[in-house]
Amino acid sequence: MGTCEPFRICRNTWVIPQLEEAPPVGCFFLNSAVITGAEPVVIDTGTPVNRTRWLEHLGSIVDPTDVRWIFISHDDVDHAGNLAPLMELCPKAIVLTSWFAVGRMVSTDGIDLPMNRIRFVNDGDEVDIGDRKLRALLPPIFDNPTTRGVFDPSTGFYWAADCFGAPVPGFVPEADDVPAADWREGFLMLHRMLSPWHTMLDHRRYGAAVVDRLQALPITTVASAHGPVVRGSRITDGFRMLRELPHTGAYQPFTQHDLQSWIDTASTVGPIDAATA
Repeated sequence: MGTCEPFRICRNTWVIPQLEEAPPVGCFFLNSAVITGAEPVVIDTGTPVNRTRWLEHLGSIVDPTDVRWIFISHDDVDHAGNLAPLMELCPKAIVLTSWFAVGRMVSTDGIDLPMNRIRFVNDGDEVDIGDRKLRALLPPIFDNPTTRGVFDPSTGFYWAADCFGAPVPGFVPEADDVPAADWREGFLMLHRMLSPWHTMLDHRRYGAAVVDRLQALPITTVASAHGPVVRGSRITDGFRMLRELPHTGAYQPFTQHDLQSWIDTASTVGPIDAATA
């Protein structure tokens, strides 16, 4: 497991994937993305544990000295883990983030963020990147108060941060290649786990305020940090499942009994295979 080869998902848009085992549900992606073009954009910065390979993969897509923007969807370590070295490698890059995220990264992660290289971007704000304008848009489900997704109207690409994620049995980069029933089960599990406040939502206000707004956009391709790329009818299915969340029960976390069972199993048959558990 670890970083996998980058792949193009639509015009000027690449995903840098990282895949990690998550027994017993399968594997989770820890993705970031790159938009090339007049003013290249890096979207999230990978995890420190795979820093060397992540930086190599980024360099295979774009020369870091050409990068003009670094969009941080939120300040969790799997999204901002390589921000500090990336800023050194990308001397012309401006970090697109929020005031709250800056404060958290500086105070808790010790990242040096010069204010002249920061641009605050809040939900609904647009950023002109030379040959197109990107729009920051809140995904319906998130686990961090600084979260924003980003929409590229020139390609129909939406970066959903943690939303639209789902476990996979192995390196399966396209949601269409996951059986529909498995994708549905994993999608709902992750979103219930990610945002336990879903049980407190007013489904009418939630649907109108965030899901309708996003679904009304001409989105053709959804990539997220923690799932395969979603296209076509799977996008429609994803929005349908997001609307279901307020009606689903709370996620039941694994217990100490589960953990002990896994330990006992591993001691008798060897390590649990995440792809088949």
